[in-house]
Amino acid sequence: MNVYRWIVLVVLSLPLSIELAIAAPQADPEKLPMAACSDLKWNAEFLARYPKAPAACQEARVYKGKRF
Repeated sequence: MNVYRWIVLVVLSLPLSIELAIAAPQADPEKLPMAACSDLKWNAEFLARYPKAPAACQEARVYKGKRF
């Protein structure tokens, strides 16, 4: 009986989750404000793994107050 409830739950929630994923607003990177690569704060773990990343940075964008 417990498995049956899970199946019903998945069947009922799957269409809703698909609809929400499709309807989610997506940002257009070309319309986001630009930021200088020098303004980015690089994570120490990331830099340890990819030490040449700051030199390879071509552009950064600001999305919801964060730089990417």
